[in-house]
Amino acid sequence: MIALLLSAALLANLGDRPPEFLSPGGIEDYSAWLTQAALDSDAGFFHGACEDASAISLSNTPFDAEVAREGIALPPHQGPVIKEMVRVAGCGHSSLQNLIVIHPTQGGWIARRMLPGASMAPGATQMQALQTGVLNAVMAGKTKLACGLDEFANSMRILDVSLVTAPKDKKPWTERWSIQACGADRSVAVTFTPKANGAPAYVVKPAW
Repeated sequence: MIALLLSAALLANLGDRPPEFLSPGGIEDYSAWLTQAALDSDAGFFHGACEDASAISLSNTPFDAEVAREGIALPPHQGPVIKEMVRVAGCGHSSLQNLIVIHPTQGGWIARRMLPGASMAPGATQMQALQTGVLNAVMAGKTKLACGLDEFANSMRILDVSLVTAPKDKKPWTERWSIQACGADRSVAVTFTPKANGAPAYVVKPAW
């Protein structure tokens, strides 16, 4: 119900999509679906839904080349792969949700979420750094955890990703991942180094 009420606002800024991508539901159905997908993504990263949240589409870009380059396995689908950027705001916070969306030949749209914010790293590399590098950095930090590892993982909230230095001329770049866990700031600095072939290497260090 929330998505249906909010989708009109998102729809006003949604723009065009290829007919084969929207079929058979059309742009109105896609708007309602994308609104709910963005709200769900925000709730997942923040560990809680916000009943007062709103969603506004900021941009959409073709993502087929990135999928091929990263070797992402996707089910058979109709139309392009699209990266949607949606601003979700409410309950005292605002986040930029990044969703990779396809329309399978069987069934409705499917979204694969990436980290919120402005990360320039490939989606698979983001998740690898989040699952392994962040925990290792936290354990190596000078400030001890105020809770166990299980509670840390369950309480971790990804607030935002911002660029410290932007990618340029295939040189390393650094991002700040704003993270809260165990009731404390556990943000990290992630430096990515491009490689000639394959995903970039990364180093994660405490930044709190």
